[in-house]
Amino acid sequence: MVIAIGQKVTMTRQWRIGYEGALYHVLSRGNEGRAIAADDNDREVFVELLGRMCRRFDIELYAYVLMNNHFHLLVKTPRGNLSKSMQWFIGTYTRYLVISKAEPASILTVYDKVVGYTGRKTREKEASHDRVHNKN
Repeated sequence: MVIAIGQKVTMTRQWRIGYEGALYHVLSRGNEGRAIAADDNDREVFVELLGRMCRRFDIELYAYVLMNNHFHLLVKTPRGNLSKSMQWFIGTYTRYLVISKAEPASILTVYDKVVGYTGRKTREKEASHDRVHNKN
C-alpha cells in the first residue's frame, strides 16, 4: 500500500500473516545502537514483561537472549497472534524506557521470521513424502 503525504510518498508495512502453531525467531534492536537494557533493573523489567506477554497472549517461549542493545526470542504462537503480542510487549517495555530513562519513544525496531510451521499443509506434505518413500 502506498500513501502520499504532501510531496512525500511512503510505503506502509504489509500486514504480517499469523500462523497458528508457528515458531518465530523475533529480533528487536535499539534504534541507532541505543541500549535497551542498560542495568539489572531494565533486565528484570524485561523478563517480567516477557512472562506477562506469554501468559496474556498464550505464547510459548522456548528461548530468549537479552543483550544491551537488542534481544532475540524463539516463540511459538498457538493462536497465531504474534503481531498483537509483540505490539503489547514492545509498547509496554518502550513506555517503561521512556518514563524511567527519558528515551525517545521510537527506541526499538522489531524483526521476525518464521523458523518452522507445522500446520496442515506441512503435515500433508510429510504424509505424502512418507507414502512415496516408504512403500511397505
